[in-house]
Amino acid sequence: MRNRPYFNLKAAFNHLDRTNSGNIGIEELRDFLANNGFFGTEREIAGLIIKADRIGDMRINFHEFVDEF
Repeated sequence: MRNRPYFNLKAAFNHLDRTNSGNIGIEELRDFLANNGFFGTEREIAGLIIKADRIGDMRINFHEFVDEF
């Protein structure tokens, strides 16, 4: 995604972080994916969080988001 000239990672992160907490939680990710046609199981969505979550708090902060995407 970084290679797209008009793609802004901060704007994408802010779009997912609906609570403005500075983190993307499992509920926010689940809702985003469902709104875009992906209806994953709790395990699948948790797996996506775990893949990006370097701290281990089951949330994705901006730095983890940038590192993953």
